[in-house]
Amino acid sequence: ILLWLMSLAILVFLRYGLGMFFDSIKDTPVYLISVAIFFLFMLVSILVYGAQFAGDFRRKWKKEAKEGKA
Repeated sequence: ILLWLMSLAILVFLRYGLGMFFDSIKDTPVYLISVAIFFLFMLVSILVYGAQFAGDFRRKWKKEAKEGKA
């Protein structure tokens, strides 16, 4: 029972305490810039992954074409 009460207390704090905190910072420029930087980082990571995957695929395809497997 004590574990359930502690979990409930944490959930209530997260719901109300952090909810009010988020309302106070969501319109500040620092928060908006940090969110934009995070999404730009995510986009660059996806592009790098895609370029690396495409490069591996092209190398394998060229190798198979040279060997006459394609």
